[in-house]
Amino acid sequence: MDDDPWKISVSDLMPAPADPLTLSTATAVQPQVNKGTIPWLFDDSFSCFTDFHVCFNVGLCYNCGILVKQVDGPAPPGCVCTTVTALHATKIEHHMIPVECLTPAAPKGKGEKCLILKGKKVGQIHVIKECRTKKWQVVLNNGTTLPFDNVCWVIGAHP
Repeated sequence: MDDDPWKISVSDLMPAPADPLTLSTATAVQPQVNKGTIPWLFDDSFSCFTDFHVCFNVGLCYNCGILVKQVDGPAPPGCVCTTVTALHATKIEHHMIPVECLTPAAPKGKGEKCLILKGKKVGQIHVIKECRTKKWQVVLNNGTTLPFDNVCWVIGAHP
């Protein structure tokens, strides 16, 4: 059995049974889950997320855009357990946000890192040489230009 906490298993998508001994993961049917615009996040072979935090925009469909709803415990089906921080504050909150309310966050500037979502370099992390916010593009250190739709801002998980 794979004990990697970063990989999504069938048990992560199933509600806890009343008696854990009555449900076997071998016989469990994996439910269909709405993966919104971020289906790559649920693909264990896409990228290794152990070294980076993936940044998302939270849409208005989540509690009208107000991050006051906090829930403890495992994330329910169709939700992602997130850690939310403000850009200029030290407050940290934990939320379970439905995936349809999340979209990949665009990088903000030079020197930041981004996860490639589409194309030949899919799943790779690259440093940004230039961020063209008016054109909705990034230029990677190797000179490749990509639209914001093909990248997601990531930050290092370890200081």
